[in-house]
Amino acid sequence: MHRFGKRHATAALLVSALLAAGCGDDGGDGGGGGGGSEETLKVGLFLPEVGPFAGNADAQEQGFRHYVENVNDGMLSGYEVEIVTADTANDPAVARENVQRLVERDEVDVIVGVISSAVAYAIAPYLAESGVPTIFTATAADDLTQRDHTPNIFRTSTAASQIMLPAGTYACEVLGYETAAMVSLDYAFGYESNGGFARAFEDAGCEVVQEIYSPLGTADWGPVVQNIDENVDVIVQTTSGSDAVKLLQAYRDFGLTDIPMLANGFGTDPSTLPEQAQRELATGIQSVHYYSEGADTPANQEFQEGFREAYGQTAGAYAEATYVAAMVLEAALADIDELSYESLIDAMADVTLDDAPGERSRSTSTGRRSSRCPCGRWRRGRTTS
Repeated sequence: MHRFGKRHATAALLVSALLAAGCGDDGGDGGGGGGGSEETLKVGLFLPEVGPFAGNADAQEQGFRHYVENVNDGMLSGYEVEIVTADTANDPAVARENVQRLVERDEVDVIVGVISSAVAYAIAPYLAESGVPTIFTATAADDLTQRDHTPNIFRTSTAASQIMLPAGTYACEVLGYETAAMVSLDYAFGYESNGGFARAFEDAGCEVVQEIYSPLGTADWGPVVQNIDENVDVIVQTTSGSDAVKLLQAYRDFGLTDIPMLANGFGTDPSTLPEQAQRELATGIQSVHYYSEGADTPANQEFQEGFREAYGQTAGAYAEATYVAAMVLEAALADIDELSYESLIDAMADVTLDDAPGERSRSTSTGRRSSRCPCGRWRRGRTTS
């Protein structure tokens, strides 16, 4: 079962990676907490309801509900789980209002979710001020568990640069690509993902010769693809949601498939490409991620079988991250005497899971990770479409 040990972190390459998370409730003492009773854990599930990430958000909600409701009959370590949903709207201003409502009106004991890095950076100051335990399950915003981390913020996913650091080394030294064009979404997720790749790629002696950025929710990726330098050895792309589908379609429509593509794995997740025709667009593309749905471990097979039975589809990293968030909550709740923000944060910091679906151990991180990227937001010589 769950084991409790020292906090540690591991690097992420393809299916190997890191992490876990944070949670909480109001113990009624100086901890400042939510309004759940002793036997109830009130979870604020904070995800976009519409927009480019709507499909990914559905997978996140399914992953969390699967562990809580299907695996554990609505209970975690003796606490009945009440889920309150709220919309990030992929909008920093709206998200700030809604997260405050979750904490102050709905009195949730823990925030779980968030996909957009822009949203995550916008709400982080309020999360730090309120002290509410927060588990980021998809947002890859680097600084929130690195330079600007606070003790109450955890993640069960990964940092954007962390995924692509090993990809840069691998592309240069193993695949033999000497030049690269980076095509990404025009906000923090794209910049930081590119920063990880470029740092490692150029440290290995290769060169990024072009960067192209396009806004979240771009209607037509054709003009973006047409701007790609066709003399590069590899196209490196960081997208997700509906933008990933449109980029892959344009990549094929404009005949660039002779240039290999290397993708951040969020852009090839099963929830990003749920239809067979969409998955075929990614045929031949290599992707890098911290989790593989095909990992041949008993824990992952059990997870995938249960998820398919419940939802009729394969679970990817989006679903796995929220499933693991629920596992972490269960482990932390089992190790506290009285529920409060502080007790849960402390318990989260010591959780180690050796039975997570991915082929690795997961341990919590509050800002320490072995693949930290000091390159910040990579936007050197950019082309914006």
